[in-house]
Amino acid sequence: MRKPLLTFFRQEALGLHFLEEAKALLVPHVYGWGKKYIVMETVKGQSVPQTEEELGRGIAILHSTSGSFFGLEEDNFIGELPQVNGWEASWVEFLRYKRLQPQIELAS
Repeated sequence: MRKPLLTFFRQEALGLHFLEEAKALLVPHVYGWGKKYIVMETVKGQSVPQTEEELGRGIAILHSTSGSFFGLEEDNFIGELPQVNGWEASWVEFLRYKRLQPQIELAS
């Protein structure tokens, strides 16, 4: 098992909090976190034919939210890889410079 990244669970908790605030999807509530753990609510449910449709609608609502800038104040992770944030005025610039370019550089 890999050594936990010091801020990994903090950033995961923050991301889940942002998703929970949007009220577009059912997201487990985070009760607490530490350097090596995260404690969150158990979300019970079952997969029914409407599950995928509800998820799609929730993601559409989540992505219809807009603001003046794109990004976050702090960097976080995509899996165990660092994910660069910061603010961009353009979604295309954010996607290009904060998401795609860093991952391409890591893969090179």
